[in-house]
Amino acid sequence: MQALDAIVGVVNKRFLQSLYRKRRGPKGYGLVRIIRLLVFAKAKNIYKTRTMIKYLKNHTNELRKLGFKKIPSRRSISDWKKNHAGILERTVALLGDKYAMMRNPKFTLLDSAPLPDSKDPEAKSGKTGRGWFKGFKVHHCCDDQRVPLKAKVTTGNVHDSKPAKELFVKSPVTLADAAYDSKELREDALSKGTLLIADQNPRRGKKKEKRPVILKKLRYLIEQSNSIMKGPIMQNAWQQVKGLLKKTTYVLASIILIQAIAIYTLMKTGEVNLKVSEVLL
Repeated sequence: MQALDAIVGVVNKRFLQSLYRKRRGPKGYGLVRIIRLLVFAKAKNIYKTRTMIKYLKNHTNELRKLGFKKIPSRRSISDWKKNHAGILERTVALLGDKYAMMRNPKFTLLDSAPLPDSKDPEAKSGKTGRGWFKGFKVHHCCDDQRVPLKAKVTTGNVHDSKPAKELFVKSPVTLADAAYDSKELREDALSKGTLLIADQNPRRGKKKEKRPVILKKLRYLIEQSNSIMKGPIMQNAWQQVKGLLKKTTYVLASIILIQAIAIYTLMKTGEVNLKVSEVLL
């Protein structure tokens, strides 16, 4: 399977209709084409605009398959990298909803993964279970197949619980670690159609309770999800660009690529296949 087939087959108006709003003036390139190009650039690990333009000049068939009649200007592509982080975040949520409707996950998992980059001037210090780091974080919710459903990128100093309300997905149960152990988050999760089961936070001064069995059995899946994103798909993309906005663009483009592969294989075979070795990037 070609990654381009998955991108074009999933990133389209049928799945992303709610992104569109009526506006005046020239149509421009359209959001679908822009999102496709940003995700395709990540699939090819192309980070410089000049390199992207050169690649498209030499691969006009792929350019047309992405939906472009001509190569966008260097300025346009550079602007898209900076100004479409919010659009990509909404795209992740929309594709996550479509995927969840296709699979009806029995449970979801909530977590964050550090994106270390001490050389970025916008990096902030944060702490994980493995110690301190300087950089950024990707907060995400995934299902039992390790497919991200929602995601948000922040600087490293943002506590895991802060973006949690934006990440809940309707499912019978959402599993999380002690960072999400709060009455407020449990109530918010219930309002969004899911029961939050989190490890007990010892700092809250409560009597120590046994760890829920379901957390012991299934927590490994979120670690696998982090490995898939930060390994063969993301490939340290966040270290190739500077600034929170550009980092967000490439991190979320990586997540959209995972979603596209998952949805495309589900539509074609009835099963989710995230084996990157079988995907020609």
